[in-house]
Amino acid sequence: MGRRPNPNGRQRPLVTRVYPGQQSFSIAQAAALTGRHPSTIHRLIETGAIRSAETPLGHRLTRAEIERLIGGPLDDERLGSLLQQILA
Repeated sequence: MGRRPNPNGRQRPLVTRVYPGQQSFSIAQAAALTGRHPSTIHRLIETGAIRSAETPLGHRLTRAEIERLIGGPLDDERLGSLLQQILA
């Protein structure tokens, strides 16, 4: 037994696991950190260019995947500004 073929012809996105203690971000947070639009992040997940974890609340991206997208380490300054926006 394997996976059923996808009826709309698109490939299913690659899915990773998020482990306890691992930092993960929603699509909106990933968009804010990378400077891209959320629909672009979602489209990249659908095409398989970004690996995400599916959760009951939606897709989550790991810190390593965000760092791969921006091409360098995710510094605390970016995270601080993101947290200020969320908490405000």
